[in-house]
Amino acid sequence: ELYSLNEDFRMLSILIHHHGIIINLLNLQYELLDRWDSGWIRIESMDLMWEKIREGADHVLEGTSGRVDSVCISGPIGTTADDRVYVATPFPYWPKSDLGRSITEPLKEMFPEARLVKFIGDGHAAGYALIKQKPELRSDRRILTIYTSFGIGGAVFTKGELDIGMHKVCGTFGHIIVDPNDEEQCPCGGH
Repeated sequence: ELYSLNEDFRMLSILIHHHGIIINLLNLQYELLDRWDSGWIRIESMDLMWEKIREGADHVLEGTSGRVDSVCISGPIGTTADDRVYVATPFPYWPKSDLGRSITEPLKEMFPEARLVKFIGDGHAAGYALIKQKPELRSDRRILTIYTSFGIGGAVFTKGELDIGMHKVCGTFGHIIVDPNDEEQCPCGGH
């Protein structure tokens, strides 16, 4: 055996969904080492979300050696280019003061040794998973993936690479304005 992946490095995957949080701890071979599920909770604010993420991270890291090398957080949250929340559609009861807050900075504080902390929308994450499961989809063609759960998300891949568009909303179908005169308002403020 000439080379092996460092056993001491860990990856943390955090999935925020409409009614809870799931945290997975993996090694560099993508083997699942531990998993934590908050169960059904109403995520009232970003502060509650961070409290639950800390609880879950403490659970999966308890008794483990090594360090968290990378953290990936995914959820139905719209962010700006610098990972600040601009819309949290599934959480319309979040206080307005949560808008504009960073989704990655608190994780960098929780895991200062992590070399990578990344946020990705849930529709984009689902698209990545599909491309990984079906490598034949990686081609010169443009591919559209659609993810449905409590909402509709998706991803566009150009030559096998994620195309997020100029405003990071490529594939975010839930916020496409169909009728600007529609009286029904989305929790994000659009119609």
